[in-house]
Order: sequence, then C-alpha cells, then structure tokens
Amino acid sequence: MLLATGGSILVLHNRLGLADVDRELANLSATVVAELRQELEDGETLAETVEEINELELREAGVAVADAEGGILAVRALSGAALSVADLVSHSTAVTLANSDCRIRVYPANLESFGQGLRVVVWTSLDDFERERHVLNRALLLGVPLALFVALTRGWVISRRALRPLGDMAHQTQAISDRRPDVHLHTPNSEDELGVLAGAFNALLNRLGGALTLQRVGL
Repeated sequence: MLLATGGSILVLHNRLGLADVDRELANLSATVVAELRQELEDGETLAETVEEINELELREAGVAVADAEGGILAVRALSGAALSVADLVSHSTAVTLANSDCRIRVYPANLESFGQGLRVVVWTSLDDFERERHVLNRALLLGVPLALFVALTRGWVISRRALRPLGDMAHQTQAISDRRPDVHLHTPNSEDELGVLAGAFNALLNRLGGALTLQRVGL
C-alpha cells in the first residue's frame, strides 16, 4: 500500500505539474497570437508582424513563428534550451522534449488571419518542475521506509498486546487438574471475544467438575 501510494503520488504530481505548465504556456500563446493578429489587422506586413515578438514581455519562455510549410519566420529563444527550432515547430500538440542538457515543454498554436496561416510555438524550461519532482522523490524515498518501520513496529506492539491474554489463558489452563477442578480462566474483559471463549471454557469446566463430583460420590 505504501509503495502504491508513493507511485500514485509521483504520477499525480507529474500530471498536475505538466497541466500547470501547459496552462501558463496556453495563456502566453494566446497573448502572442492576439498580438500578431492585431498587427496583421492593423495593416503591417508579415515580416513586420513577426518582428513584434522581440518586443513582447516573455519571462522564462521562448517563442517561434513558422509558416504553414514549417519555415521559420522568427525566433525568440529561451537561454539554455539547446534544441532545434525546426523540431520545436514540428509538433501539433503539447509535448515534452529533452536532450542531454535540459527538458522543455512545448505548446503550439495556429494563427489564421488575412490568409496567413502561421504556427506559433511557445516553450519553457522544466527545471523548476524537475527540482520539485526531485525533492518529492527524496521525500518518498525517506518517508516510505520510515512509515513502513513505524507501521511494522506499531503492528508488532499491538499484536503483542492483543495476544497477551491468550498467553495468560494458556498459563491458567496449566493449573487445571482433577484435584483442582474449581480453577477457572480469567480475562481482563469478559465482553470481548476472548472473554466469551473463557466463559464457554469455564462452563465446560463446571460441567466436568460436576461430573467428577458425582463420580467420587458414587465411589
């Protein structure tokens, strides 16, 4: 259960974390698309329009604009993301790309305005997300064994406490003999299952004691 819970937490964190990144990229993509559409509607040429991405406030994000054939028209790169821009604009859905240096999340969008079919792609580094996942992994690697140790220790203590009345009853039965038929079993709680068992055993002892008494009287 602990391992299953830990694995579920990791899967859930990955899904929720990427969903948050995608929401941020979707908002950023909508801003870029709206800006480009506005410039085209104001009568600027395509070349002048795509140059506007250099003036946008894009914090910790990169953006590229490509034509319908995938030709790169403009790029505002994200520092440290040493990935091919052609590869970035080739995806039609949100995707995670990686190389030996980094992992980035790519979010594409399309722009159709005045006959211009453009592909707008924004991306951001997953370094912060990776650091969170690393911390979570370490917490689970430390927490699961600790929780398992606590659970086993607590289970051992509880089982010892629960089985102690059985041990006491076993010791009490050793004192029962034909010379002492009046010895009965005693339990701390006569209402629980062990108390019911002890009561049934004591009733059996009473019947056996009565039988022994009648046998001795007959003799």
